Amino acid sequence: MPVEFQLDMDKVIATSIFIASRGVPELTIGKMMKLIFFADKYHLVRYGRPITGDRYDAMNDGPVPSFAYDLFKELLRKPMTSEGRQLAAVIEIDVNYELPRFSTRAEFDIEQLSQSDVLALTETLKQFGDKSFEELSAITHTMSAYDKAWRSRGMFKKSARMKFEDFFDDDAGAMAGAREETIENDCLKKSFAKP
Repeated sequence: MPVEFQLDMDKVIATSIFIASRGVPELTIGKMMKLIFFADKYHLVRYGRPITGDRYDAMNDGPVPSFAYDLFKELLRKPMTSEGRQLAAVIEIDVNYELPRFSTRAEFDIEQLSQSDVLALTETLKQFGDKSFEELSAITHTMSAYDKAWRSRGMFKKSARMKFEDFFDDDAGAMAGAREETIENDCLKKSFAKP
């Protein structure tokens, strides 16, 4: 059974605010999703957990954090869920472009993320923040985790679930033993879960 993490709604919003508050050029929904992916992956392979706990789907343009993607799509319509309204209160949308762009109305609150979360986000933006969505998509298409999931989808499927275990493949920054520890922790959590 694949490794799973608990979605942390507060961290999805805090991560979005952090990215939107850093003046990332051309911050569209697609680019936001790629930056969240790179930050989650960075943190997972070094610390044994992603930042947001979101699950990832391999889609045509690369990995997509499922919950965050749905939440941002909701922003482009009238937010209906409490989470959508919460994000709408802090994220500003500029619709003067073919693809709407995002910025923030709120100051980033350092208390909402751990030091390692902030480090992962900072390093992600340093490495990928100035790249275009097309460049980020091309980079993710070369990753083993994406490739394995994309090739595993059914013939008429538009997406396939990515496995967190595969995020460690081909990543020079992965800490020795982090993959094994992540899998072991997940097995223990599932073994002791209440029925």
